Amino acid sequence: PVYDDTVVIPEFTRASHFVPTDNNLATTWTEWGFNDGGWSTGDTGMGYENSPDVYDSLINTRVRPQDTNGSATSIFLRIPFTVDDVGGIDRLLLRMKYDDGFVAYINGQEVARRNVTGTPGWNSRASSHADNLAVQFEDVDITASIGLLNQGSQNVLAIHAINTSSGSSDMLILPELTVG
Repeated sequence: PVYDDTVVIPEFTRASHFVPTDNNLATTWTEWGFNDGGWSTGDTGMGYENSPDVYDSLINTRVRPQDTNGSATSIFLRIPFTVDDVGGIDRLLLRMKYDDGFVAYINGQEVARRNVTGTPGWNSRASSHADNLAVQFEDVDITASIGLLNQGSQNVLAIHAINTSSGSSDMLILPELTVG
């Protein structure tokens, strides 16, 4: 089939972000009504490289969790988005460039994860995702989650980015969301 896709969250877009230092927020931060007004903002393509090389063109906002807390391995991202006609959607695709893992939520419900097992916490560890793969979009079909979308401006994509360890030399999280 041929799909006419509309990008509702472009590759480089504004997001709120926060480095957690405990599990006090649990998953409340993934819900639409959560107040992230005290969080930092920046363009997606978040993360860092200790020796810039591979991710230079992809990192727009430098966030190094271990600078906030020596044991931290996570970045929470929140990206609001609008879908004008939910009834006209028959395909939902999350496209991700990531190093090393993530758990994604729409309006508080988990819709996808990669390289993360169990209940993710502020200092969880992801399994490794090779740099050469991290710089390419991985398409994750989340069409089964269309029912989570609200018509209008009542949606949020929340992503829990997780690194392999607090001593890792790099981290990247760069989402794109399309509807068809």
